[in-house]
Amino acid sequence: MTTSQTERRECVNGNAIDSANESVNANGNVLSGKRNEGVGPRYSKSTLDRSRVTKAERREGNSMSVRSGNLTEKWYEYVYRDRGESVRRFVERYPDERALSVSCDRFGHDYQFVRPLLRNPDEALRAGKAALGRFLADGSDREMQDVYLRVSDLPAESEVALDDLRATHLNELHTVRGVVTDTGPVRPKVVRAGFRCAKCEAVTRHVAQPGREFRAHAKCPRCNSVGYLSFAPETSDYVDTREVRVRDPTGETELPVLLEHDLTDAVSDDDEVQIVAIPRASRADDSAVADTWLESVSME
Repeated sequence: MTTSQTERRECVNGNAIDSANESVNANGNVLSGKRNEGVGPRYSKSTLDRSRVTKAERREGNSMSVRSGNLTEKWYEYVYRDRGESVRRFVERYPDERALSVSCDRFGHDYQFVRPLLRNPDEALRAGKAALGRFLADGSDREMQDVYLRVSDLPAESEVALDDLRATHLNELHTVRGVVTDTGPVRPKVVRAGFRCAKCEAVTRHVAQPGREFRAHAKCPRCNSVGYLSFAPETSDYVDTREVRVRDPTGETELPVLLEHDLTDAVSDDDEVQIVAIPRASRADDSAVADTWLESVSME
């Protein structure tokens, strides 16, 4: 991105969307430039070392995420409203299509939106999926929590080398670069789990399953019984998934990356990739020491 006023075309499941005359800086970086009053602190564009961000600033960012009750509204205003027809078509095609591409440039300089997105992406992405509910037909009881919001073009400050990933980066949104060293087999993954009640025999199908950890459903919504639900695989929704390993291009660190749905076949061995991902930690057995892996959000 080299001009301050440009026409940008973004893709919604293969449908090009025009977004004209959006204001960005010379580098296409939404975090650089002068500080705007009332939108929180800004960091230098060259600040790639996350250790320079103090713990106090991290706490402030997390509290801002908790305080912001209008993330859903911001998703609608910044991302969905001016492309309403295309988003509505996407919603109509769901669940056959589940991935929606979103450039972070659309969020502009609103740090009360960008900062929660980077610090607490789980909450911010849930809000984005909730905002899609405005495009559902009247009377629809569908939820969109198993949609994939493919957020890209993060601020430069979000980038971190694989060799530099630490505990402070966990559960945040980051850009990482690497070389694919191994691609695993394609396997089905539950994205919306169904459960059957042994007491009333009702089947519920509304438990979204993000990431690797399976989330059970304790209480039957029909008879309110607890402890009678069991996983019903035949009533659940699945997508393709693949685990690949990515190595730091200038270092030695190699981490697993979980690719789902449309990203499953996006890479091959030896590909150089740029990934927007959420670093996660998985603890094995009874150990207090966890292993790091990456939950992909988007990929180039």
